[in-house]
Amino acid sequence: MTLDIKKRIETKIENDPIGQVLHLLQMKSVFYTRADLTHPWGIDMPPIENSMMFHLVVSGAFVATVKSRQEILSAGDFIIIPHGEGHQIKSQARVKMTRLEDLPIKHVTERYETLSFGGDGELCELVCGAVTFDHPVAARLANLLPDYIYIRSSRANFAGTLRTLMQLLAFETSQMSIGGEAVITRLADIVVIQAIREYLSNHNELDISWLNALKDKRIGRALALLHENPGADWSLVTLAKSVNMSRTAFAQLFKNLVGTTPIEYLSDWRMSIAYKLLLQSSDKILNIALELGYKSESSFSRAFKKIKGISPGEVRKKGAI
Repeated sequence: MTLDIKKRIETKIENDPIGQVLHLLQMKSVFYTRADLTHPWGIDMPPIENSMMFHLVVSGAFVATVKSRQEILSAGDFIIIPHGEGHQIKSQARVKMTRLEDLPIKHVTERYETLSFGGDGELCELVCGAVTFDHPVAARLANLLPDYIYIRSSRANFAGTLRTLMQLLAFETSQMSIGGEAVITRLADIVVIQAIREYLSNHNELDISWLNALKDKRIGRALALLHENPGADWSLVTLAKSVNMSRTAFAQLFKNLVGTTPIEYLSDWRMSIAYKLLLQSSDKILNIALELGYKSESSFSRAFKKIKGISPGEVRKKGAI
């Protein structure tokens, strides 16, 4: 038997639409902190735009306050703040708060740091971090998540995989051996994605709108096709055929589940990608237009301004500041 490596590499991995969305949740680290905090201590975390922040309790306990709601976390517990909201973490409810920028943080590398802070009381060991994402799908998913996701280690259905990943992350941050930052970065990404996956699988009230559409076998497949190849010459007819539905039935089901028509969704999706490319790449506007299925720069610019309320040139200047 001959092993066709090229064929295997090029063969797409079969995945459900939500799995594809999670795959697109590709994150970049902002910072990771291994913190040894002794009571009394309190940290005022500032908001970080387009980021998810998280705290993992290695030992001890602390109080988290997000939008006036308090949660008490103990060893093995994990909390994510999906929208990068400012929040507070502290040893007890009534302690003095210190701003993040005023803490005696030691920078080990550009992204990894350590912190020892507090009084002479009980120790709380934390792994804290922030990851940012720029893919439009990731932003859309994040917008559907609550102000915070709290996963207790004592919960009966707590995923064993997530617990193991958290233990590995805590271990790697405790010693920072060779290649440690790369390992920590990848583990943190997986922990965040696994926690979101765990949350989605246990909250049926999220079965609305876009997520509900992703879970539908036919509409989910259509959305996956649009996400994978936004520059293709899609039409209502070609999309309906791709999922073996009539044009009328497909259009009605798509509108019912997603809230917009297929072509409206495609246009919005293209412009979200275009916005990212205009900010982060040096590609010519014409090349971006052609890549996303437009025949000319002028037609692309008109469509972009109609949806985003700003011209491509203005976005490009914004990214150059």
